[in-house]
Amino acid sequence: IIYALSTFVISYISTKSIFLRRIFGGRSLIIFYDGNIYRSNLKKAKLDVDEFLIQCREAGYFDLSKLKAAVFEPNGRISFLPKGNEQPLTATAMNMVVSDDEIKFNLIIDGTILNDTLSLIGKDEKWLMKKLKEKNISKVDDVFLAYSDLYGKFDAFRRFEPDSKHDVLL
Repeated sequence: IIYALSTFVISYISTKSIFLRRIFGGRSLIIFYDGNIYRSNLKKAKLDVDEFLIQCREAGYFDLSKLKAAVFEPNGRISFLPKGNEQPLTATAMNMVVSDDEIKFNLIIDGTILNDTLSLIGKDEKWLMKKLKEKNISKVDDVFLAYSDLYGKFDAFRRFEPDSKHDVLL
């Protein structure tokens, strides 16, 4: 009860006071800006350069010269701001109108048909087999994953077991 009460009190007062929010939750730290690595902020974040570079690569930044800033957030993650000319091109930037994607529903996982999901989207096994045939797949057992949206946009992926002695990452 004491733990729950103290958690509630800390949460409540953190929402009311910026000062207390920073004490209990921490604050953001700039660790990279305009080509400069802020060593003191790396230390405050308890990160070393190697860990910072790993986080950069995981976010897709193998070249720091493409970054404007990197900010260590109170939740332990790093937010990256690419330089203006390195930002991804968007449909909005090109003044294009693009339709939204729809939620995909898994219909087959590892060779097993998910009948509940199939009926949820208003389809049956006959429809599913037709869609598989369109993908040149004759047996459900050959499917590792198949999914569709509510409008019937369907995709399926075969089971694939590569020969491990030819895998370049092993």
